[in-house]
Formats: sequence, structure tokens, C-alpha cells
Amino acid sequence: MKSSFKNIFQVSRSIALVFLLAVSTLVFFGRILYLSGIYTSKTDKMVAHTYREMNHLAKAKSGIAESEALVSSYLLQPQKGTYEELEKLHTLIKYSITSARQLAIDSTQKQLLQELETMILQKQEQQLSVFDQPSFKTNVKSAADFAAKQKALLFVINGKFTLSTDRQNWLLQQRTEANEAAEQRLIRIAYAGAMIIIMFIAVLLWQLNKDIRRRKKAELEIRESEIKYRKLIEGPGMITITANLNGQFEFVSAKSKVLTGYTSFELQGQSFSKLVPEAWHKPVLENFEQQFHDYTQEKIMRFPILTKDGEEKWVKLTSLIIANDNHIVGFQCTVKDITDEIEAESKLKESEELVQTLLNNTNEGFFMVDRDLTIRVMNKPSREGMELRTGKKVEVGMNLLSVIPPQVVEGAKLNFEKVFNGEHVEYEARYDTPKGVQWLRISHSPVREQNEITGAAVVTSDITSVKLNEEKIREADQKIRAMLSSLNEGFYMIAPDYTVIMINEAGKQIVKRICGKECNEGDSMIDVLKPERKEKFRDYVERALRGNTVEADVYSNDDEGELWIHNTYFPVRNEANEVIAVCIASKDITEQKLVNRAWEKVREEREENQFRLQSILDNTPLIMFIKDLEGRYLLINRSFREAFEITDEVVIGKTDFDFEDDDAAIRYRESDEKVIALMEHVQTDETVQMADGEHNLLIVKFPLFDRENILYGVGGIATDITE
Repeated sequence: MKSSFKNIFQVSRSIALVFLLAVSTLVFFGRILYLSGIYTSKTDKMVAHTYREMNHLAKAKSGIAESEALVSSYLLQPQKGTYEELEKLHTLIKYSITSARQLAIDSTQKQLLQELETMILQKQEQQLSVFDQPSFKTNVKSAADFAAKQKALLFVINGKFTLSTDRQNWLLQQRTEANEAAEQRLIRIAYAGAMIIIMFIAVLLWQLNKDIRRRKKAELEIRESEIKYRKLIEGPGMITITANLNGQFEFVSAKSKVLTGYTSFELQGQSFSKLVPEAWHKPVLENFEQQFHDYTQEKIMRFPILTKDGEEKWVKLTSLIIANDNHIVGFQCTVKDITDEIEAESKLKESEELVQTLLNNTNEGFFMVDRDLTIRVMNKPSREGMELRTGKKVEVGMNLLSVIPPQVVEGAKLNFEKVFNGEHVEYEARYDTPKGVQWLRISHSPVREQNEITGAAVVTSDITSVKLNEEKIREADQKIRAMLSSLNEGFYMIAPDYTVIMINEAGKQIVKRICGKECNEGDSMIDVLKPERKEKFRDYVERALRGNTVEADVYSNDDEGELWIHNTYFPVRNEANEVIAVCIASKDITEQKLVNRAWEKVREEREENQFRLQSILDNTPLIMFIKDLEGRYLLINRSFREAFEITDEVVIGKTDFDFEDDDAAIRYRESDEKVIALMEHVQTDETVQMADGEHNLLIVKFPLFDRENILYGVGGIATDITE
């Protein structure tokens, strides 16, 4: 009995010990799972937080590229609504960058985003200033300054975006590595505890220990597999793919549906060719083959994919080698959607090409140099001019001093020194070229970036023709008086005190007929004019002396008949742009006035005839209408309006397709075309819906001809034959 009790006690103690160890195991692993869950939840939150911040940065960067393209497009061809569209983009950019800054936790990242926000606001102010400036199409210098400022500021902003993104990626990497280290510690603790427990259980129950070890081994393999892929599966903003050497997907993360439209189950076991367009099969395959042969640990490429719905998207693929004992067994890839980035790059490239095309199509030469006098930008006229004057091939990137005539090198150095000190330099220069003498007006302006002069913009205008014509102009000036004397139109110049400086013969005749007095040079025009005309004349001259052009008609009726004169008063300026006199050009428009009066009478008669025709049509009980050759209604009568309860505003200028169903409109149009083709009347029966129900109409359509017997429309008369 005592032995039995002892055995029972030993068995009970063993059972209790096994039970205690089992409970301890559950508590131990429960604690590990709890801690693992805390770390996983914390990592998920940090990853989601980082993803939101990076998403705001990506939206801000995309918005900046769109606004840059919009401003460049406006510079080329201003369009209504561009300013409002730009303001909407600015609001979106401000919201995105402010949200990113507010989400930032790291102090360095906050500082970067604060600087980036300041630069973006500066750039937006520059972009909005475009709408307050004169047209850049006629001001190449302003366009150059603006383009340089925009390009420089965009370069700095993109640099800040890169720094911020790199910082964010580094923070994400640090958090991920810390999470992995914590998970590894937990795994080691769990492994050590499991081994100790297994050792105790092995002493008590050897057979049971075998089962436990097999189960623990399976659990350890599952946990190691989960750890292996957790980082990739939980990566922000991308999908993870594992492929074998045959290009077949062995693992696809759950986010694949967002990017491709396919679920991970639909893609597993499929070849990469299911997503990649046929034209890109070979480049993508060659990329992986090169990585395989070169044993390159990491390789990046960009290419398009086709989603399940057939939509094309651009992605960036980062592939890593998966090796087993130094033998490559597959590839681990991360795929990121970069469609917006590709579109922004394309728009920016198109804008740059349009700006370059605009510069190439200007008559003036334009180029920009940095402080080392290296040519950075050059349009076609400037390149061709330099090559003509020096006989050398000129390209962007060359030093300006090496492609200008030797005799002007020292002068060029002095001029650019002034420009780099903030001065504006303009002068004229004479060059001997194989095509003859060439005169240029050369203008130098400093290029500033953040209030620092970084280079110079040079505009060259060919004034050869101006120089060569100066002598001709002087000769022509001597012939002006003789030419004016031969004009049929009156011309005279009046001083500010109303003294006649110059008057041609036609002008004398016009003044004599209107005023009844002779007018010669040196006379006062006020003394020549009739009293009732003096006040208006003073007003016209004073307005012209203020720089305005004034037009006025003068009427006279004398023994010779009616006389209408159209006078144009315009200011005469000196070289200082000061108004020194007023010229008056007088043109006899009597014939034109009489013709206009006759045409006005004809128009009134036509309107009266049209009114009479409309009155006749409106007083007939038949439905009547007239269409043009395109089927548009030109006229309807009162019966038409009352039958269909419709107004002229709804019908005139419209076709049957605008207010009938397609089948009826097609029938009506076919009968119209038949009348036009046969040039004779056509009769049809139609059932139409009116206000009081359905009616049967007998419609007779016939061609309409003008006085020249040219077909201009189709007429129609509809008779109600319902009863």
C-alpha cells in the first residue's frame, strides 16, 4: 500500500510537474507573442506614418512638375483659365508639403521640410508673377531671366526633395533594423527557453520529448519563414515578388492587386511575361540575365507593365539575388509604381523642348554663360551668327572667349566684369564676315539665383539693315515734302500753338472747301476755321498732344454738294519721345458715306420684305419651315411654333437631331437630301407627337433657289391629315 501510495505520489508529482511545465511554456510563449505583437504593431504604425509622409512629398513633387509645365505652356501660348488652374495646383502643393512637415517626427527631417516649404512658396510667387509681366514672346531677355530663375530654383527644390526622401528612407531603414534586432532577441530567448523546457521534459518523459521536439522544430521553421518575408510584405508603397530562375512568381505580396489588378493567388506560378508588354520582354529578361552572370547583388530598372484591365503603368523594379551556398536560386524583387513620376518627367521634357523651340524661332540671338564664361544655353540664331563671324564650330559647353573674334576678347572681358558686378551693358559692334559687314546691338544682363549673380544672359540683334538704311532714311527725309505734295489725301502738321508747319496741296483744297479760306504754312489754323468748328479742333489737337491718336469725321454741304472728310490726328515725337507737333491726315470719304447710305436703305428694304414674308407665313394655317443645305432651320411660321409648342430661339440654327429622336431625325434628313439631289419636290407621310396627341402629317419638301438660280435651302409645307 505504501509502495502504491509512493508510486501514485510519484506519478501525480510527475503529472503536476508536466502540467506546471506546460503552463509555464504557455505563459512563456504567450509573453513572447505579446511582446512580438507590440513590436509588430509599433512597426506597422511607424511604417504607415512614414508612408503617409512620403506620399505627401510625392504629391508635392508631382504638383511642382505640373505647375512648371503649366507656366512653360502659358509662356508659349497664354490661355484663359491658366491662372486659376495654377492657383489650384499651388493650394494642393501647399497642403501636401505642410502635411508632410506636420507628420515629420525627426528634427532633421522637420528642418529639411521647413526649408523646402519656404522654397516652394518662393517658386509659387515667381510663377504667379508671370501673369503681371508683359508678354515674354516679345521680351526675350525677361523670358531668359525668368527661365533661369525657375530652372535654378527647381534644381534646388529637387535637391531638397532628394535629401528629404533619402532621410526618410534612412529613418525607415533604422526602424526596420531595430525591429528585426528586437525580433531576433525574442527568437533567441524563445529558443533558449524552449531548449531548457525540452531538457526537463526529456528527463521525465523521453517519448513525449520526441513529439515536442518535432513540433517545436516545425514551429521554428514557420517562424523563421515569417521573419524572412515580414519586412518585404510590410514594405510601404510597393509590392514584393519572389521569382525563380525560370521567371515564375513563387511569392507575391497582397498589395499586388492595387498595382496590377491581379490578386497574389492569380500571379503565383505565372511568368513575368503576364505583366510585362511583349516589346519589353527581351530588355527585362536581359536585365536579369546580366545580374545572374555578373552576380550583381542589386539591380534597378524601369519599364511599363499592363494591369488586368489593360492599363499601362510604369514601375521601378529593384531585384536582389537569392543564393544558397553561393548558388543563385532566384530573385527577390520590390516593385514601385512610378507612373506619375514618368508623366511629370515627360511633361517637363516637352516644356523644355518647347522653350528651346521658341528661342530657336526668335530673330534675336540669345545665349547664357556662367561666371567662367562657359556657354550653358544657346539658340539657333546665336550659334549660326558666332559660326559666321569666327568660322568655328560652336557648341554648348564651350568657352565664349574661344569662339569670338580675337580683336574683341579684351572688350568682352571688361563687359562681363561689369555684368558680374550687377550692371546692364548694351552697345553696338561692327564685324567683317564672309557675307559682308554685320552690325549687332548686344545687350548683357546679369543672371541671379537667390540674389547671387551666377552668370550673364546675352541678346544680340542684327541691326545691319538699320545701319545701312540710315543714309537712305536721311535721303528719304528730303523727299517727304515732295511726296506729300503728290498725295491725293490731305496732310498737314500743326504746332502746339496751332500754327501750320506743313501742308500739302490736297490739304489746302480740303481746308478751303470746309472753311472757305486759304490756308498756307505759317497761318494759324484757329484763324482759318469757322467759329463753330474751333472748339472741337482745339480738343482734338490737345488730345493728340497728350499722346493719343484721335479720329473724327467732318461734314460740309456747299454749292459743290456734300463733302465728308475723315481726319486722323496723331502725335509727332522727337528722339526724346516728347510730343512736339500734331499731324492731321484728311481723307475724302464722301463716296464711301454715300455708298453706305445706299446700302442702309437696301438693308431696310430687305428687312421690310422679310417682315412681310414672315407675316404671310404666320397667317397661314399650314405648318411651314425653311432649312439650309446642312439641315439647320432658317425660318418657321406661327403654325409650326403653336403645333409643337416651341419658340424660334429653340429651333432657329438647330437641326432635327437637336430635338428629335435619332430615327425620326434620320428620316427627315434623308428626305432633305433627296430634295437636294433630285432638285424637285418630295412628298412624305409622318406621324408626329403634338401637344394634343399624335397627328398624321403630309409633308411636301421642295428646293429653294436664289436670284442666280443657285440652290440655297429646302422649304417644307406640312398638312394635318389626321381626320
